[in-house]
Amino acid sequence: MRRSFLLLSFVFTAACGSGSSSGSSGTDATDATDAVDATDGSDTTDSADGTDTTDAADGNDAADATDGTSGEIPKCKFQHPLGAKCNPYPDCESGCPDGQMCSVSETTEGIKRVVCLERGDVPLGEACNHVEGPFCEEGLCIDAQCRAFCVDAICENGGSCQPYNGVPGKPTVCGAAQQSCDPAAPQSEPCSAETPCYLNSDESTDCKAGPGVGVQGDPCASSFDDCSAGFSCAQTKDGKICGKLCHAETCQEECGEGFNANQLSSKYSVCVPGTVAPPATPCNALAQDCAGEQQACYPTQEGFVCLTRGTAAPGAECASVNDCAKGAFCLNNGRCTLLCEVGDASNALCETGVEAKCVEVGGGVGYCDE
Repeated sequence: MRRSFLLLSFVFTAACGSGSSSGSSGTDATDATDAVDATDGSDTTDSADGTDTTDAADGNDAADATDGTSGEIPKCKFQHPLGAKCNPYPDCESGCPDGQMCSVSETTEGIKRVVCLERGDVPLGEACNHVEGPFCEEGLCIDAQCRAFCVDAICENGGSCQPYNGVPGKPTVCGAAQQSCDPAAPQSEPCSAETPCYLNSDESTDCKAGPGVGVQGDPCASSFDDCSAGFSCAQTKDGKICGKLCHAETCQEECGEGFNANQLSSKYSVCVPGTVAPPATPCNALAQDCAGEQQACYPTQEGFVCLTRGTAAPGAECASVNDCAKGAFCLNNGRCTLLCEVGDASNALCETGVEAKCVEVGGGVGYCDE
């Protein structure tokens, strides 16, 4: 059955317990007794406890996702994430009807919720697709791979147990069974032509077989599903296209004439049509003091600089750091995120104010984790 859910992607923020880290934002993930992982609902001021409990549509296909209102969620040692319609954690009764499992859905409006979904037949660790199928028989589909929910830092695949940002209650899930490799040289060791290297959404890498066949200029919606290894799905003024992946420090030279290197992460950039921009002007991200009316201040490898400002609102999809409107930037989870002042206890620049957490990116400037 075709589902109307978007492909999930997420940002790992830090390793849970003794697992290896694959995130980059620097926030800590704790064990199941902490509100970040399996909250007990007692802390109503910490942004990590998922205080946004507003019910939202969990999908347009009523056969795919339920609203969980038919009964109470059974009590368990690991309490369900705040705002969830069911309990996704191992060894807990989910509270879902027969034939369904507790997982994460994302609506066409980009709203993510923990809800009951129809159970698929793909085991953990195998390839999945939350838009077209095949679907997972347990856990959830992240970076085109079925992953498990986790508690107590236990992940059988060897990945790290980390909070899933962007979902109320921040349920904890297992990271990829990572293998260090170079996505800009996808067939180099330890990978191969059969299982090339891919860059995951959390900036980790892994050798795996992907269905994508797109090359430079081909339209895409997802890097893994639509682009060949060595390419990444990038936003341009004409829509999303597959672009060549290259190392950030040398990418502009590799892209060649008629292309510009758009930064994807601290290590990698992608080639998109365009010309090289002139040297950027340093700026103050909090004051947004760029002289040009069409410019805004964004964080880059060279510090905070003035770039042509985008129009995407906070929470909207993005690919380049300056796809977003003034006062926001593109976080590596592919969503526009508001900038904030780390020393401001009121978090005045964040939409949820004191309920948010300002995670520093440098120079006393951070992003709103809410």
